[in-house]
Amino acid sequence: MLFVSLSGAFFPTVFLANSSTIAAKEVSDSDHPVKHFLDDFYSAWNAHDIEKLMSFYSKSFISADGIIKDDYKKLTERLWTNYPNIQLVNRKRAFRNQDMYSTVTTVDYYIGETKDVNPDFNERGKINALSQGSMYLKRYGKDWKIESDRINFELTTVTFGRAKKMLDENYIYFSAPEQVDAGQDYSAALYFAGGDDYSVSASIDKELVQYVDEPEAIDEDYQDLTAKKLERLFKANDNKYNELVSATALFYKGLVDPQLDGILFISKRVNVLVKPEALVVKKIVKEPFSSAEFNE
Repeated sequence: MLFVSLSGAFFPTVFLANSSTIAAKEVSDSDHPVKHFLDDFYSAWNAHDIEKLMSFYSKSFISADGIIKDDYKKLTERLWTNYPNIQLVNRKRAFRNQDMYSTVTTVDYYIGETKDVNPDFNERGKINALSQGSMYLKRYGKDWKIESDRINFELTTVTFGRAKKMLDENYIYFSAPEQVDAGQDYSAALYFAGGDDYSVSASIDKELVQYVDEPEAIDEDYQDLTAKKLERLFKANDNKYNELVSATALFYKGLVDPQLDGILFISKRVNVLVKPEALVVKKIVKEPFSSAEFNE
């Protein structure tokens, strides 16, 4: 699931294994039993058919972020509302099967436009996102269902005006770690290498990856980029939530009479690693019998 404030390299080779096969068997993508399931899944997603899409998930579905099926549905509908023409493009996939289970690793791209037109530019914002992760499937009779999924990497941008051109030409760079330990300090930074006739005001914030009925508007504290850089220090939560770090940047062209020339929203997933609690083993020691016990 793509979160906007508001699935190593994967190869086409497919491996099929079962309990009676020690060595993995290589099969073509077209022969794989899950291929048609995925094709139908992506078709339903791009048709924005929410009921059809939800039919691919099991009743007990829960994501690695702790989001249940009903809330997944609401998040998807919210995304489609904010980006009515958004499309999901699957670029790479790989399968691993064993008995009644299948794991599918994917590389997906999201492209589309915002619902609303920005009055400053008289245009809709362009959304581009890259997501890498896995789906965990289980077979129920002849049908496959998604039991869970996990996102390993996710980067999203929404641009207005010249912001996309600046992004494409590497004038803008956003840095944040892909994973941190719970409670660990980490930093996120936005860099701008544009011309001297540009000034940039930006803000950086974070939120927890979780379902909420009504997302709160972030009170953004814009600051001018000093030496073309803005950096913020965060502490990863210790409540077992992953995090989304986001930056918003306003680009102004001209030194005498600066004019708004572009807006950028960029976010990156930070997966928070929770160390398992130490296993406490209690050892019961019995005192040896004494001769007095037998003499009573």
